Amino acid sequence: MKQKSLAAVIFIMSNRNSASFSTSIFLQNVLLKVRKSQINELKKLGATVYKWHSENNITNQDLVVYTAAIHEDNPEWLGMKALNLPNLSRAELLGQMMKNYETPIAISGTHGKTTTTSMLSHILLEAETDPTISVGGILNASGGNIRVGNSGI
Repeated sequence: MKQKSLAAVIFIMSNRNSASFSTSIFLQNVLLKVRKSQINELKKLGATVYKWHSENNITNQDLVVYTAAIHEDNPEWLGMKALNLPNLSRAELLGQMMKNYETPIAISGTHGKTTTTSMLSHILLEAETDPTISVGGILNASGGNIRVGNSGI
């Protein structure tokens, strides 16, 4: 079965790092608070970035992605519900994206996820495996928190 191409995806987020991975992969519309350098990077990727949360930002998007930090009184959340738009939590989206990799690796836990992910990322990069990486902090080896590779890792 052929998958439908998404024309417009909107993210409702409060954390700038968590949005970068997903927006780097396929976004056209983004809602989040980000640093100025990240805004320019996202715009280069074709994203529309809204500075403030507003119900008017939600129109006819094909998909709304939200983080656990978004409460039910958030204006975009209310707009999404009013329009009955398809939606996924960020965790659900990342789970779907992991299905695209032959060898997906996830680091979880209460403490040390960024450190452990950074160490594993460095090992995979040094081994020249060309991995896709999403880490909660800035990874010096990739120059950011995101790296889209061409392998199954």
